Amino acid sequence: MKVSKLILVTAKIGLSFALTGWSIASTFKSQPVAAAEKITFPLSVLGEFQISVEDLAVFAENGTVTPEFAYYANRLDEKTLRQLRQILQISFDVKPITVYRVTNMPMGEDFLKRLGNIIYTHPQRNGFYAIRAALIQAAGEPEGLTTIGFLRHFPAKEIQLNTDSILAIAKEAESFFKYKDTTVKAIAQQAQSNSRITCDSSLCLRLSANDTDVPSSRSGVGRSLKIKSDFAKKPDLRKPGQHQVTKKTSIFPINDLRQTASGFAGAYDLNVDIYAPQTLDKSAPLAIIAHGLGSQRSDYDYLAEHLASHGYIVAIPEHAGSSNNYQKAFLRGEVNVDVSPVEFYSRPRDITHLLDSLEQHPDYQTQINWSQVGILGHSFGGTTSLIASGAPINVARIKNVCQSDYEVSRRHRFTLNVSLFLQCRASNLPPGNYDLQDERIKAVAALNPVTSSVLGIESMSQIDIPTLIVGGTMDFVSPYIEEQVHPFLWLTTPNKYLATMVNGSHFSTISESNIAGVNDFLKGSRPDLGRDYLKALALAFFETHLRNKFAYRSYLTAAYANNISSPELPLHLIKSLNSEQLQVAYGDTPPINPIPEPLVAIAPDQNRNVLAEIKRTGILKVAMRTDAAPFGYIDNNNLTGYCADLAVALGDRLTKELNTSTPIEEVRKT
Repeated sequence: MKVSKLILVTAKIGLSFALTGWSIASTFKSQPVAAAEKITFPLSVLGEFQISVEDLAVFAENGTVTPEFAYYANRLDEKTLRQLRQILQISFDVKPITVYRVTNMPMGEDFLKRLGNIIYTHPQRNGFYAIRAALIQAAGEPEGLTTIGFLRHFPAKEIQLNTDSILAIAKEAESFFKYKDTTVKAIAQQAQSNSRITCDSSLCLRLSANDTDVPSSRSGVGRSLKIKSDFAKKPDLRKPGQHQVTKKTSIFPINDLRQTASGFAGAYDLNVDIYAPQTLDKSAPLAIIAHGLGSQRSDYDYLAEHLASHGYIVAIPEHAGSSNNYQKAFLRGEVNVDVSPVEFYSRPRDITHLLDSLEQHPDYQTQINWSQVGILGHSFGGTTSLIASGAPINVARIKNVCQSDYEVSRRHRFTLNVSLFLQCRASNLPPGNYDLQDERIKAVAALNPVTSSVLGIESMSQIDIPTLIVGGTMDFVSPYIEEQVHPFLWLTTPNKYLATMVNGSHFSTISESNIAGVNDFLKGSRPDLGRDYLKALALAFFETHLRNKFAYRSYLTAAYANNISSPELPLHLIKSLNSEQLQVAYGDTPPINPIPEPLVAIAPDQNRNVLAEIKRTGILKVAMRTDAAPFGYIDNNNLTGYCADLAVALGDRLTKELNTSTPIEEVRKT
C-alpha cells in the first residue's frame, strides 16, 4: 500500500501547483518576490509570475496570507484556497530509503517523468531527477514528507513550472470532475427509477410473496408501482450469522513459475487463510477473496468472518508476487522488480491452483459445494477476480494504450488515472493467449478494480456470470468513472450490479486495523459504513447467485441500498445504465468516451539505422517470439519463460554507450 500512497502524495504535490497555477490565469501583471527560493510561472503573453516558497510555508503553517501571496490568494475562491492549504499540510511518515526504492521502480519512474514535464529546472530538461532528489531529502525531515519540505529541498534556487500544461490539466480536471458529478446524479436517478417496476400478473405474484406492496392480481398488470419492501421485518445482513467461525492457515505447494519475495521461482508455497463454520450439516459454498497490490490477507478478515458466520467457507490466498510481504522485500532491496508483469498472469493462476488444491484436500473436497464457488477481490484483486471469471487479459488493448507510437510520443504526458501505471506493466507480458477463466467460479464481485486498459471493453463483455462492481467516487487510486462506471457499461451478462459509495475512497472497505496509517484524506468518509455496506452486499450477492435463494433478491435492489444508506456515505445500487444517460446528464460529449473506439493496429516502423533511431527517439523496441525460450513465451496456457527485464538492462547500457541526455526507455512488442 506504501507504493500507491507515495505515488499519490507526489500527485497531490503536482496538483497543489495546478491549483495555484489555475489562480493566475486571470492575472495581468507580474509580482516581484524577494525570496531566494521561489516558484516561477512563465506565461508567454503576460510575463513571469513568482511565489515565494516561504510565503507558502507560512500559509500552510498558520493560514496567514502574506502581502506577496495575497496577490494570488485573492484570486482563489475560499474552497480552492482551503484545499490548497490542506494539500500543503499533508505529511507522510516514510523513510528516505523507501522513497528511493519506490521512485526507482518502473511505475514510480514513469510517474515522475510525466510530472517532470510540469515541474523542472529548465524548460528543455525534464525535472525527473530534481523531483526524485527533493522527495528523498524531504522524507528525511522530522515532520515527514510534505509539500513544503519537497519545495525546500528542490535542488535549484528556482522551481519552474509549465504553466500551459498546468492550466490544461486543471481545465481537464474541471471537465472530468463535472462529468463525475453528473454521472453520480444519473446513477442516483437510475437508482430511484429502479425502485419502481412495471409488472405482469406472474411477476406481481412472485414479488408480493417477497414482502412488497405490489398487488397479486391481474389488476396490477402494466402499472408502475413503487417497491416498499419492509426491510425492518427482514434479517439485517450486516449482522453476524448463526455459525461460530474457525480460522486456520494452510500452505499448499505449487509447481509453477512465479515471481516471489525471493525471486523468480519454479515452485512456491501458496499461503491461504481459511475461515469456516465450526459445524456443517452439509457442504457449504466457497467464497474466495483476492487482496490488492501491496496488501495482505487480513484486509478483509472481517468480511471472511461475516460470510463464514452465514455458512460459507472463505479462502484468502496470498499472492506472493504482489503482497505486503513482497512489497517489504522490494523496499528492503531483496528483490529488484516492483511489480512483475507476470503478476497479471500469476494471480488468476493462484486462484486456479487454490481451487485444485482444495478439491484434492481430504477435508475440503467434501465440505465445499463445488457448484457454488464465488470470488471477490479488491483493487488489483478485483482485476484478478474478473480475469479468473472470464475476462481475458486484453493484450491488444493494453499494448495499444501503453506501447503505440502515439502513446510513446506523449509518454510523459501527465495523467489523472494513477492506475494506468500499474496496468501498463501488463504491456510487457510475453505474447500469448491469456484466457485464464476458471469455470468453477459462478459469481464475481470486484471492489475498486482496475480494468479500463488491461481488460477493456473487449474482455469485460466476455464475462457471462453474475457480476457485482463496487466503486467509490473519491477513489484516487482506481478512478471511479474510468475503472468502474464505464466498465459496468461494457458488461453484457444479464445479472450485473453497480454499487456506488458517494464520497467513498479506495480504502472504504478495508479492515480498520489495516488502514490505521492511511491519511484521512485518502481514507475517505466513514469506512466503518463502507464495511457494513460490503457485508450486506456481498452476502446478498452470493446468497442470490450461489445459493439461488430468491428471497435475497430484494436486498440486491436500489430500495435496500437506500434503506441502509447514510448521508455521510450515500449508497446507490443499480442494475442497468447506458452511455446515452451519461451524455444527457453531462449535457455535452463526455470528456472520456464511455464506449472506447475499436482497436487500431499499430503500424510497423519504417526501416532505419537501428542505433541512430534509438538515439533519436530514446526508445528501445524489443520483440519477443512465442517460441524463443527462455526469453518469454506461453506454452499450452502455461508461462514457460520470462526475461523481459533483460531489455531494461540493455536500455541502461545503450544510454551510456550512445551518451544520450535522457535514459533510453524500453517498448516491448510481439
